[in-house]
Amino acid sequence: MSAKQFLSSTTTKDELTVYLAKKALHHFEGKPKDFIVTSRQETVSNSMDVQHICSPQEEADTRLILHSLDAARRGATELYIQSPDTDVFVLAIHRYLHLCRNTYFVTGVGNKKLLIALGRVVNALGAAKAEALSGFNAFSGSDVTGRFTGKGKMSCWQALNRCSMEVVSAFAALGTCEELGVDTERAIETFVCQVYEPGTTVVDVGDLRWKLFSKKQLDAQKLPPTRGALYEAIARSHYQAMVWYHSDIPHP
Repeated sequence: MSAKQFLSSTTTKDELTVYLAKKALHHFEGKPKDFIVTSRQETVSNSMDVQHICSPQEEADTRLILHSLDAARRGATELYIQSPDTDVFVLAIHRYLHLCRNTYFVTGVGNKKLLIALGRVVNALGAAKAEALSGFNAFSGSDVTGRFTGKGKMSCWQALNRCSMEVVSAFAALGTCEELGVDTERAIETFVCQVYEPGTTVVDVGDLRWKLFSKKQLDAQKLPPTRGALYEAIARSHYQAMVWYHSDIPHP
């Protein structure tokens, strides 16, 4: 096995995480600062009982939010959530009202390090879009969901800004319950039409596919998805949004 294969192995990463967690905890033993570390399903501390936040959550993204919420409940007045991951940033915005007022997202390294005050972002977005952001992120493309060919975050965000509050509410509804509502599907279909043809009055992806093909003779990958493919994309995003929505529950 090459060094690259060894370091990229999930087994290696798992065992290295456990090793570093134990070493870090040993370093902080007996010191006045509270220290909490998690690896696998275990969470331990040098100074307090943290069994209530031991969790089988599979993603580090949601574990970061779980620990941040716990810190806020324990009286933290300032929080710094550090991650290079956009998904964590979006989750922190979605949970901001349950975190302390002075919560910051830290990303980047060295001269490119950024400190983002989440309160300012939430105020700029407004309550409705802040609530819809995790569903929008899951659908427009996250670490674990696909995205539409040639349609990046910016074009999707611009499309959302052209849509009605009904569409914003549909994204906010993703992941909040088990059933995927028909109204939610139809509203997101309207959004997809705006992504592929800005300003269109067409709200059916089948009709828009035919319109774009007959007018511009576009390649298949440049056309909107079929209704069946779109449903699967929405369902996958709904599931991922549900995982994120339950980030505050240790045993979802």
